[in-house]
Amino acid sequence: MQLLVAVVQAVDADSLIQGLSAKAIRATRIDSVGSFLAQGNVTVLMGLEEPQVEQALAVLAETCRTRRSYVSTMTPGLPDAPHISSGVLVPLEVEVGGAVVFSLPVERFLTLSAGQPLPPAPPAAARQPASEQAAIAPEGANLMKLVVAILQDEDADRVSDALLGGGYRLTRLKTQGGFFRRGNATLLIGVDAVRVDDALETIRVNCRSGRGEARPPHAGHQAGAQAGAQAGATVFVVDVSQVFNL
Repeated sequence: MQLLVAVVQAVDADSLIQGLSAKAIRATRIDSVGSFLAQGNVTVLMGLEEPQVEQALAVLAETCRTRRSYVSTMTPGLPDAPHISSGVLVPLEVEVGGAVVFSLPVERFLTLSAGQPLPPAPPAAARQPASEQAAIAPEGANLMKLVVAILQDEDADRVSDALLGGGYRLTRLKTQGGFFRRGNATLLIGVDAVRVDDALETIRVNCRSGRGEARPPHAGHQAGAQAGAQAGATVFVVDVSQVFNL
């Protein structure tokens, strides 16, 4: 499974979400800003099985177009005109748009709710305990995982408080999108590898199953989403090669 993180122009976001929905690809939308596309943008998170990756990339290529735009830039002051203390603003034509996409391999994908037990770690993850990871980790590397948890709004405060009380650090984002089909919250949590199950259990016991339409199971879903209810949290566990505190 892959977690796709796509940064797209805001003007393309609605068409992208509609195109993904038509392909039955669920996505979470984050309004963002930054320099990848030189102006206001939207970040879209998609958890995809391998066959869906090419489909999602095709939708991105079709809906996220490059455009010519103008930005204002400051020219330097003239050396032969010292009385002019600053330059002047001139328009500069640039190409903006398209999409910047990161593909991250997902170690574990879970749907969690207080009414269901925590699914066990898959054998592939269990075969390599932390002691063995330490033996092959690059010098200076931290044995960390990034837990990306998408929660219903009404559970976000309770889950955040429980994680902070357990000594976890997190960043909370206000998001919206297809996982719960309404406003939600996304938590980014850096977790020591040996504490991943503890963090997942903290999320599980503090989120509730939401009422909603049943969704058909597919290969990416584990136990936790039952007919007539949505899971309280959709969670991705992603490997982290190194962590730097600068």
